[in-house]
Amino acid sequence: FSCTPSDAFKIRSFTFYNEQNILMTSVKLCEIDECKRRAATLCHHCHKDVCKKHFNEHADSLNDELHPLTDQINELATKLSALSSSYITQQSYALLDEWRNGSCQLIEQLYQLKKHEIDVLVNDNFIEIKNEKEKVIRSLEENIKKFIRDDDVTHDAIEEMKETLRNVDKQIAELKDSFIHVQTSTVHIDKNCVIIHSRFLSHHNQKCK
Repeated sequence: FSCTPSDAFKIRSFTFYNEQNILMTSVKLCEIDECKRRAATLCHHCHKDVCKKHFNEHADSLNDELHPLTDQINELATKLSALSSSYITQQSYALLDEWRNGSCQLIEQLYQLKKHEIDVLVNDNFIEIKNEKEKVIRSLEENIKKFIRDDDVTHDAIEEMKETLRNVDKQIAELKDSFIHVQTSTVHIDKNCVIIHSRFLSHHNQKCK
């Protein structure tokens, strides 16, 4: 196989052209739009291959984000510093007081309702029953006056009036002490009516395990 000087030149030109193409295709360019510079490194901010100029710009951008973070850290530190155990205690006491006042209010409402029921029962029935007993007493008085006036009374009549007096006396005692029967039951309140716990403490204990 032999080649002429012209063929040798063509071979050398073809080889140089291919080497140039390989070199150009192996060089990475900056992936930022419209930038033609060679890529210098991978930017972990945008996850692109970028040139030094754009890498520095991204680094400056990250530094700019530190200032708002510093402000937020200071704000959180101020909030935490202002938070005291007395505030937590008083806030919890307030909730406990709210429960107590609500429970007392329910009892007070029931108390007033039952007082009204007593008033209605007395107003509608007591006076009527009392008047009936007064009629019996007045009747006995008239009978005694008649017996005295007529001077005519028997042993049976006397015993009958005594029995009537005993019955009326018993009924008056019942009217006084037992006209209204108030039956109450114990209000069942135990420690489980109010549960005290802290989800933060539980979380803390879990982290410490």
